[in-house]
Amino acid sequence: MKLRNNPRSLVMDEVGNKTIQELESQISEIAESIEFWLKEAREMPLNIVPTEVSSVRTALQHRVAQRHLLRFARLNHCEENILFWEHVLDYRELDTKESRVQEAKKLFDQYLAVGAPMEVHVPDDLREQVQKQLAEAPPNLFDKVRNKI
Repeated sequence: MKLRNNPRSLVMDEVGNKTIQELESQISEIAESIEFWLKEAREMPLNIVPTEVSSVRTALQHRVAQRHLLRFARLNHCEENILFWEHVLDYRELDTKESRVQEAKKLFDQYLAVGAPMEVHVPDDLREQVQKQLAEAPPNLFDKVRNKI
């Protein structure tokens, strides 16, 4: 632990050289998260979340459980997989080919393209299969990818 002239600028090597202000900000974020979870738990009717959520895959198929997983993932900086899963579910509900083509391109650019802003990690051959079918945009276009993550 190193001290500078001002105790407010304490730097702790064990926490990645973060200042007290940065640590206080993280603690505040964690406290807000805890408050959020407690509020959600108090307000949530018991029959909304399935009693047997035995896997992440099961939880992802339930909208309320998805929301909780997404919050957890954001706190741990890994939300892209859950967001991709949610967007694929929305994509599958689109009625027209035109809307699917448009949305498929957005999904690909956001999650599957190399260097995408929220790139999910999938095998290159699978990424290429999806890319080749973007113009056709069948409702099940992203199912194999969704099952890989």
